[in-house]
Amino acid sequence: HYPLRRQRQMCIRDSLLTVHTKDYLQSLYSSSTVASITEVPIVYILPNWLVRNRVLNPFLYATSGSILAGQVAMEKGYAINLGGGYHHCCGYQGGGFCAYADITLSLRFLRKYYPQIKKIMIIDLDAHQGNGHERDKLAAKDYSLFIVDMYNPDIYPHDREAANAIDLPILVRSGTDDKQYLKKLKGGLEQAFASFLPDFIYYNAGTDILEQDPLGLLDVSPQGVLQRDEIVFSYADKKGIPIVMLLSGGYQKSNAQVIANSIENLNNKFKVVLTKREVETSDELLQSSAKKTKEKIDKK
Repeated sequence: HYPLRRQRQMCIRDSLLTVHTKDYLQSLYSSSTVASITEVPIVYILPNWLVRNRVLNPFLYATSGSILAGQVAMEKGYAINLGGGYHHCCGYQGGGFCAYADITLSLRFLRKYYPQIKKIMIIDLDAHQGNGHERDKLAAKDYSLFIVDMYNPDIYPHDREAANAIDLPILVRSGTDDKQYLKKLKGGLEQAFASFLPDFIYYNAGTDILEQDPLGLLDVSPQGVLQRDEIVFSYADKKGIPIVMLLSGGYQKSNAQVIANSIENLNNKFKVVLTKREVETSDELLQSSAKKTKEKIDKK
């Protein structure tokens, strides 16, 4: 069955091994490794049981949300995980506050349980290069995965090897404002969809592009973020392509309100938020879908 069928369920080791190596997962039992990945030095001196409980388990729940979001999007057309987007982690290494490769995990399970999904597009609009899912693409030689990565080349991670996996790089230098950013985005997406029509979209919607972000170094306003998200969803809506949105990076207190405002706008335009009854119905559909999918696989 699909690895996750309900909310508040945590990804287990067998599911993680779909993407991650045993050596990498074993390395997470070292607090020093986790400290390096999260770039939080105090984690180094904490006992690993505490690190797993307070640091890694929250990562796992968010990763589980990304996996579940793929299934929800197949049933409803849209899904937003209020977390995830750990785009610096690949199957064999973590980094940049990313401990699990949730994007690759989600798309691998999506393809496994929904065989009609073959061509996938990742639209990564976090301010940083998404070198994790890019390295996974290179390792798997996944030619049915199209990556659009719009990032600031002046900042971390400067991963030239991973950049070879990007099908459409869109570079935005430090200080890029709304007008410049949105113009490049529109042109880039038009070019991407003209050359590749996906069956499914993963949208990594980092808000570290916001003005005054200490790490992203771009100059996009809250209204610019709202417009950016609407542009991406408009493409998915017009072409009838299921889409998962992940929140990824953002390092200011104001980010939460900006994200909330954007989701409210997306709901007004595309009805992406379910009512209580729709949530209950969705849960029933997910369980039914998982059962049918398992039956199909068993017959094969």
